[in-house]
Amino acid sequence: MTHLGERITDYVFGEMTGKELEEARRHIADCSQCRDEVSQLERTRATLRLSQDLEPPRHITFEV
Repeated sequence: MTHLGERITDYVFGEMTGKELEEARRHIADCSQCRDEVSQLERTRATLRLSQDLEPPRHITFEV
Protein backbone atom coordinates (compact mmCIF):
# COMPACT_ATOMS: atom_id res chain seq x y z
CA MET A 1 0.00 0.00 0.00
CA THR A 2 1.21 3.50 -0.77
CA HIS A 3 0.55 6.33 1.67
CA LEU A 4 -3.06 6.59 2.83
CA GLY A 5 -3.49 10.12 1.48
CA GLU A 6 -7.18 11.01 1.28
CA ARG A 7 -8.09 7.61 2.74
CA ILE A 8 -6.86 8.74 6.17
CA THR A 9 -10.29 10.22 6.88
CA ASP A 10 -11.90 6.90 5.95
CA TYR A 11 -9.59 5.17 8.41
CA VAL A 12 -10.12 7.63 11.28
CA PHE A 13 -13.90 7.75 10.80
CA GLY A 14 -14.17 3.96 10.61
CA GLU A 15 -15.32 3.87 6.99
CA MET A 16 -12.92 1.13 5.85
CA THR A 17 -13.90 -2.49 5.89
CA GLY A 18 -12.18 -5.85 5.85
CA LYS A 19 -9.13 -6.09 3.65
CA GLU A 20 -8.56 -2.35 3.18
CA LEU A 21 -8.73 -1.75 6.94
CA GLU A 22 -6.19 -4.50 7.58
CA GLU A 23 -3.89 -3.11 4.88
CA ALA A 24 -4.21 0.40 6.32
CA ARG A 25 -3.36 -0.84 9.82
CA ARG A 26 -0.25 -2.62 8.53
CA HIS A 27 0.81 0.44 6.57
CA ILE A 28 0.33 2.78 9.55
CA ALA A 29 2.39 0.45 11.73
CA ASP A 30 5.31 0.80 9.28
CA CYS A 31 4.89 4.39 8.04
CA SER A 32 5.67 7.19 10.48
CA GLN A 33 4.33 9.84 8.08
CA CYS A 34 0.86 8.29 7.86
CA ARG A 35 0.92 7.42 11.57
CA ASP A 36 1.57 11.10 12.38
CA GLU A 37 -1.20 12.25 10.04
CA VAL A 38 -3.66 9.79 11.60
CA SER A 39 -2.66 10.99 15.06
CA GLN A 40 -3.16 14.65 14.11
CA LEU A 41 -6.56 13.97 12.57
CA GLU A 42 -7.65 11.95 15.61
CA ARG A 43 -6.62 14.81 17.93
CA THR A 44 -8.45 17.35 15.76
CA ARG A 45 -11.57 15.19 15.71
CA ALA A 46 -11.46 14.76 19.50
CA THR A 47 -11.06 18.51 20.00
CA LEU A 48 -14.00 19.27 17.72
CA ARG A 49 -16.20 16.72 19.47
CA LEU A 50 -15.50 18.43 22.81
CA SER A 51 -16.09 21.95 21.53
CA GLN A 52 -19.36 23.71 21.97
CA ASP A 53 -21.84 24.15 19.11
CA LEU A 54 -22.33 27.87 18.56
CA GLU A 55 -24.78 29.76 16.40
CA PRO A 56 -23.07 31.99 13.84
CA PRO A 57 -23.49 35.72 14.38
CA ARG A 58 -26.63 37.11 12.73
CA HIS A 59 -24.61 39.57 10.59
CA ILE A 60 -23.09 36.67 8.62
CA THR A 61 -24.93 35.97 5.38
CA PHE A 62 -24.79 32.53 3.82
CA GLU A 63 -25.26 32.18 0.08
CA VAL A 64 -25.97 29.01 -1.79
